[in-house]
Amino acid sequence: MKKLQIALATSLLAGLLPQGVQACGEGAYIGQVCFTAASYCPRDTVEANGQLLSLQQNQALFALLGTAYGGDARTTVGVPDLRGRSPRGQGAGPGLTPVPMGYKGGQNETTLTIAQMPAHTHATSFTPANAFQVTASLPVSGTTGNLSALSSGTGYLAGLAGKNGALPVPVTGYTTTAPAAGGASLPVTTEVSYTGTGPVEVGNTGGSAAVSTDSPYLGLRACIVTQGIFPSRPD
Repeated sequence: MKKLQIALATSLLAGLLPQGVQACGEGAYIGQVCFTAASYCPRDTVEANGQLLSLQQNQALFALLGTAYGGDARTTVGVPDLRGRSPRGQGAGPGLTPVPMGYKGGQNETTLTIAQMPAHTHATSFTPANAFQVTASLPVSGTTGNLSALSSGTGYLAGLAGKNGALPVPVTGYTTTAPAAGGASLPVTTEVSYTGTGPVEVGNTGGSAAVSTDSPYLGLRACIVTQGIFPSRPD
């Protein structure tokens, strides 16, 4: 408590001094965070790496941070962990997700799920497992036809017999006599349509590699002021 009173008195004195406030250095506010390109943090600061500090020796810092960044509020107080992280303004911006003080979020990379992919289609082709081929021929009887038409049974094309003096002349180009084995035949052109159903599998593609979500960055050392001016609340 004594140190807290000293810090408060120091802040009142600082308001009377004509000096600018720096992020890290003389005249810095307790709890301010700065970045340095040096290999260590300046005096009166510690590295903002999530470490736990003695509450007894950092009462003013605890009065500002509480347990937002760790600590048990009895013997320790935690500082922010900015290792590999960038700071984000707390609060709820218009149309943005609220960010409480001390909240950690984000990740370096992610793997997209099917639900996150845009709707799309894949080209594919279908080949029947058993290909089919149709060959057709029309047998022709070697006998002379004796029928003009068929009313029943199986008929065959046959030769035409000449007729003299008869009007009209019937065309008897059919017969029920089966052609002899190995007899003549006429080629037939036919068209076959096929409709069927069956599973069509589209081969998988891609390697399911994680996608980086990082923006361009530069590594610096984050430091937080532990000894300095206790910031007064605005009127």
